[in-house]
Order: sequence, then structure tokens, then C-alpha cells
Amino acid sequence: MNGNYGIPRDIYYVVKIAAVSVVKLGLVIAATLIAFSISTSLFVNNLWLLLLFPINSAAIAIYLLLPTNGGKSNWQSFYLSLKRHKKFWISLS
Repeated sequence: MNGNYGIPRDIYYVVKIAAVSVVKLGLVIAATLIAFSISTSLFVNNLWLLLLFPINSAAIAIYLLLPTNGGKSNWQSFYLSLKRHKKFWISLS
């Protein structure tokens, strides 16, 4: 037997490691690495900012990837909100 029992694979299957999507994990790691590379050029003299900036960037990336009430991620909710209400924004200048 080759292990095929006639059950089709799910089309929308998401690879997960410890209940976390690999794509989301990769995005958080990429955001943290980009923040580290930017912080070394911006905050050369201040060690606290050098360490705080990547930690905050990773926290923001994790928050934006968390699921929200409608089954979407927070970044998708922000995008839909901005797209839906773009005519209501009033410039301060």
C-alpha cells in the first residue's frame, strides 16, 4: 500500500508548527530581522533603544497577525476599515 486511502488532501491546508502557521512565523521573524538591521544604523549610541525597537516591532507584527472576530487577521481588519472609510478622513492641515 502506498498510504492513499481515497481521501483527498485539503486544498486550503496550512502547514503549522506547534499550532502556529509557518507563513505567520516567517513574517514575524522577517520583521524582527529587518528591525534589527534598521536599529543598528539608527540607534548606535543608545543600547536600550537598540534592543527595544526590534522587540516592539516583533510585538506589533504578532498583534497584526493575530486573528480577530470576523475570522480575519488584524491587519486585514485595518485595511478593510481604511478602504471602507477613506472618504471620511479629514486632513488636519
